[in-house]
Amino acid sequence: MSHYFVSYILCYELEMGINGPALAFTITNINNFIFTALYTELIRRKDPFITEAWFLPSKSSFELAGLREYLKVGIPSIGMLCFEWWSFEVMILISAMLSIKAVAVQIIVFNNGGLFFMPCAGL
Repeated sequence: MSHYFVSYILCYELEMGINGPALAFTITNINNFIFTALYTELIRRKDPFITEAWFLPSKSSFELAGLREYLKVGIPSIGMLCFEWWSFEVMILISAMLSIKAVAVQIIVFNNGGLFFMPCAGL
């Protein structure tokens, strides 16, 4: 929800033009990372299941056993997700040719899409 306010302030109040939506998008993603990391850290202390899943890398993290099977599934999955993400980024760049409002709307739609996509991807 804060992305809307940051976009409004940067685009209209501070009159940053085309740089406003880009900066607002960056601020939103940084906030998402910080809040997710803090939430995970706070929950980890209460739930033993999350304590097992959330760990810092050690030597055993870099063992090559099972790496081939992991890469056979992981590389195509990464490719599909990257191409989807890049298609949205290209649409944002194309909307920049229309107007600043079109870029702002595209970024809002992009963030809302992520809001509804991420729970499904997490499950």
